Amino acid sequence: MATSLTLAAIIGTVTAATGYRYGVRDSVGNRMDTLKVIDNPAGGYLGVYHTGDQVKLATSIDLLTWTFRQTLDPQATQPTILALPTGGFLTAVEYNNQAGSGGRVRLRHYPTLAALLAGSHDREATPTRTLSACNEGTPTIFSASLTPDIDHSVIDVGFHYQRDCNLDRQARGRLTNFTGWTAVADTALDAAITAAAAAQGQQVNGNIGDRDVVFFDNGRYTVHEVQYRKGDFGSWRVYLNTWQTGSIGYLPITTHGGSTAFANPSVTAIRSPAGQPAVAVSLFLPSEGAAPGEAGPLIFYREYATLADPTTGVQATYFDNRDLTGSTLTRVEPRIDTDYGTGSPSPNLGADQFSVRWTGRVLADRAETYRFYTQTDDGARLWIDEVPLVDDWTDHGVVENSGTIALSAGRHDLRMEFYDNAGAALARLLWSSPNTPKTVVPADHLSQPQTGLRGEYYAGITLAGPARIRPDSTVNFNWGTGFADPNVGAELISVRWTGRVTPKYSQTYRFYTNCDDGSRLWVNNTLLVDNWVDQGPTERSGTITLTAAVPYDLRLEYYNRGGGALAQLLWSSPSQTKQIIPPQAITPPATVPSPVV
Repeated sequence: MATSLTLAAIIGTVTAATGYRYGVRDSVGNRMDTLKVIDNPAGGYLGVYHTGDQVKLATSIDLLTWTFRQTLDPQATQPTILALPTGGFLTAVEYNNQAGSGGRVRLRHYPTLAALLAGSHDREATPTRTLSACNEGTPTIFSASLTPDIDHSVIDVGFHYQRDCNLDRQARGRLTNFTGWTAVADTALDAAITAAAAAQGQQVNGNIGDRDVVFFDNGRYTVHEVQYRKGDFGSWRVYLNTWQTGSIGYLPITTHGGSTAFANPSVTAIRSPAGQPAVAVSLFLPSEGAAPGEAGPLIFYREYATLADPTTGVQATYFDNRDLTGSTLTRVEPRIDTDYGTGSPSPNLGADQFSVRWTGRVLADRAETYRFYTQTDDGARLWIDEVPLVDDWTDHGVVENSGTIALSAGRHDLRMEFYDNAGAALARLLWSSPNTPKTVVPADHLSQPQTGLRGEYYAGITLAGPARIRPDSTVNFNWGTGFADPNVGAELISVRWTGRVTPKYSQTYRFYTNCDDGSRLWVNNTLLVDNWVDQGPTERSGTITLTAAVPYDLRLEYYNRGGGALAQLLWSSPSQTKQIIPPQAITPPATVPSPVV
C-alpha cells in the first residue's frame, strides 16, 4: 500500500511527530542511548539501549515512557534486537570489556519472550575480529534465516570496523549456525555515502558508523550516521539509503529547538499506541549540536495513512542485461516515453546494456483499427493482445516502427520490450487511429496488468519478515549474481509467487521448476515439487490433471543462499509444448493477504 508520508518526511520532521520525548530515561533513571524499538508480541513495545557500558531492556505501552526490565549485557553498547518467527529474539551488541578486548560484535539468542525479560540467553557468539585489529561494532541485523532453528541458521549482519585503527567504515558479516563467522568490508557503500556527502559540499573525514534498516511503503531503507570531521561530535549527520532507487542522500532533521547534529539513528515500522501505522525513530543529539533542552537520546513516532496503490500507468521491469536477464528492478511508470540520453534508468543499473519489459492494458475509446508506433534506440518488440506488431531487436539509432490491429472498445493487453546496447537510449510508444491523432499513448489510457503473479520478495531464505511486493508477469528469471530485487539484494533471499493458472486443455499437465537454489510448487493445493535444497540449476517436475478454462491456485516458493540465481516455471501437456507459463495463462490471487507492517 502507498503511504501519505515519505520516510524522509517522518524522520526529518520531529516537529510534526505524533509523540516525542527528548532526553528519554527509563523508570529507574537510566539514560536510553541508541534505543532500538520493536513491537512486543505480548502488547506494547520492547526497547534495547545502553546506559554507559551496559545494554538494558525496557518495555513501554506508549513509546515515550519506559519501564526498566533487565540488564542484558554489562559489558556492551550499541544494541539492536530482532523478533524471530519462532517466538524467540536475537540481540546484537558491540561487546567491550574495557580491559583490552576492544569492540567486537556479539549476538545472543533468547528462545522466548519470558527468557528475554529474564535476561536468559541460550546461545552466544562473539566472533573474533577479522577486519580491524582495534574495533568492530554497532551491529544491525538485516535478516535471520532459521532452517528450522537457531543451530541451523544464517544471520546477515551489518556493522562498522575501525579501518586502520583510525576511522569507522562499513562492513557486512554472516553468522552461520551460530558458530561460523565471515565478514567483508563494504567499500561500495562507503563510496556511495562519501559521494552523497560530496553532493552536499562535505568531505567525510570522520566516521561512517551506526546504521539501521526498515521496510516502509513496500521498500527497504537504511539510515546511516556520518561524521564530517573526526572528533567533532557537532558534525554528525544522518543519510538515507533508498534501496529501490539505489540512491543515498543527506536527510535534514528539524527539531523543536533547531538542533543540528544527529547520530545513532534507529527506525522501526510499528503500530502506534492508537493502533495506526506508524514509524518510531530514535536519535542521539550530541551536546555540541543540540538546542537547549534537546541533548541526549530522543524518541519520537509519527502516524501515517495508507493509500490505494495507483491503477494507471504500466508496470516496468528493468534488467541489467540487454537480453532481459540479470538484476531486476520493477516500478510503475505513467507512460512509455523516456529519453534516457546517455544516463542510467536507475542508480541500481548501468547506463548501457540494460533492457525493459513494460506490461499493462491500453484503453481503446472506439472500435476501430489502431496503429501503434515504437520509437526506440536500440531494439524494440511490441504485442497487443499477444499479437506481435513490432519486432526490431537490433542495434540502431532512433528508429520508428509500427503495426496495425483492429481493437474493440475497451481495455487490451499490452507488452513492450526494449534494450539499449550502448550510447544514447530512448523508448517511446505512440498510437493513432481514424479518430486519434498520432501521439504518445497517454497515462489515462494505460492501466496495470490483470495477468501475472503476485511476487513476495524477502530478505533471508525462509520467507519470513516484511516482503517487497511486486507483480511479475511470469516466472522466468536468470538473475545470475545480480539482485532479484534491489530491496532484498542478491544473496540470502526468498520469493513466494501466488496466483491462478488456467489451462487451455482438459489434460494431465506436467509443471517444471528450474531453479538455483531451492523450490517448492503447489497447483490446486497439491504439492508437485519439493526440492528445498542448495544446488546449481536443477529441473524438477510433477503432474496433475486439470480441466480446460478452470483457474487453479498456484504457489511457487524459491530461495537463493548465494552465488548464481535462477527461477523458472514451465508446463507441458499432450497438446501443450513445454514452455515458460505465459502471462495470459496466469492471473493474480483471488485474495491478497494483509501486508506485514
